[in-house]
Amino acid sequence: MYKKGYEFLIEGLGLFPKIRYNKLVERLNRYEELLFEIQSIFLNKNCLLSIDTIPIETKELIRKYRHEKIGKSMLIKKDGIVGYNASKKRYYFGYKATYTTDGMYLTLLFVSPANQHDLDVLKDNYKLFVKNFSNCSIIGDKGYIDEGFQNMLGWGNVYFESIKRNNMIKSFIEKIKYKILNKLRKTIETNFSKLVEMFPKRIRAISKRGFSVKLLLFTIAYNIKTLYDVKFR
Repeated sequence: MYKKGYEFLIEGLGLFPKIRYNKLVERLNRYEELLFEIQSIFLNKNCLLSIDTIPIETKELIRKYRHEKIGKSMLIKKDGIVGYNASKKRYYFGYKATYTTDGMYLTLLFVSPANQHDLDVLKDNYKLFVKNFSNCSIIGDKGYIDEGFQNMLGWGNVYFESIKRNNMIKSFIEKIKYKILNKLRKTIETNFSKLVEMFPKRIRAISKRGFSVKLLLFTIAYNIKTLYDVKFR
């Protein structure tokens, strides 16, 4: 049975013949960097973007013993980490994926351990983030509040605005400003909901790289479907 993320590509558009899903992903694992380049087609430079993370529950990363024909497997504990899903108010085992959106298309930026803070993910990838988003304006939620880091991004020509907490807003003008920005930022939550609909019940991978490739493929499939819906519906 083919995964939901590929139903549109396989059955809807008929872009490639029906081959085994696992074999397809295994071959594409070699082309992680190329897949990141492909998805950048949907990134519109010099625009207003929203950024957020989505928790990806993996349960476990499975490594199959290839030298044995029987289906034994083992749990890889060193990669998967327990994090907290604030929206569902519960802990989960897996990763978090950092995305940006222009309101329509999603761009996968980073895959990080579930317990790593959203802001720390950007700090660890500062140079790459500035390189990819120079001359862009980006809206983040209150988890990205850090005036010093926002100034650093400004030096790289990235205008980053975090939605302030209510007790940090000092004037009526600020209140209106962040109300508008928060409304714009909400589009990424809507897009996340649509993306998750394309996920299988459980994403399994042999390695973090393989996991990242699967997310990239789902993201590209989502963007192609979005483009198709805009152009032909």
